[in-house]
Amino acid sequence: MADTDPTKRIRELAWAAGLFEGEGCITHNGHNDAVPKLILVMTDEDAVHRFWNAVGVGRLRMRLAARIKHSKPNYQNSWEWRVLGLEGVQYVIVLLWFGLGRRRRARAKEIIAACAARPQRRAKKMTVKVSMR
Repeated sequence: MADTDPTKRIRELAWAAGLFEGEGCITHNGHNDAVPKLILVMTDEDAVHRFWNAVGVGRLRMRLAARIKHSKPNYQNSWEWRVLGLEGVQYVIVLLWFGLGRRRRARAKEIIAACAARPQRRAKKMTVKVSMR
C-alpha cells in the first residue's frame, strides 16, 4: 500500500525540488518539433531513485561510464532520470515549483512556452511510477 502521509509527501517533494535545483536540467530536444525534457543525472543511485519515487513519473536508467564519449578510467556509472513531453514536464514542474529558484523557474517558463508554441511530436505516454510499499 502506498504511503498516504501528506507531511511525508510534502517533505519528499521539498527534498526533490532542492535536488533538482542543484543537479537537474530543463531543456528540449533542439529539433523543430521541440519536445521539452527534464533530466537529472548523478552517480548516487539511491538519490536518483528517491527523486523518482518523490515525483512519481519519468524513466530511470543506468549510464555506463565505459560508453560515455571521452570517458576516463576514474569515471563512474551514473543514473539518469528523465521525463519527456509537454505533459510530463509540466506535471513535474508544478510538483517542484515551490522549491525552485528564480533561474530554474524562468528556464521552465521559457522551455514550456517555446515548446507549446511549436507542433509537438508524439511523445511516449507519461510513465507513472506506482509504489507498492
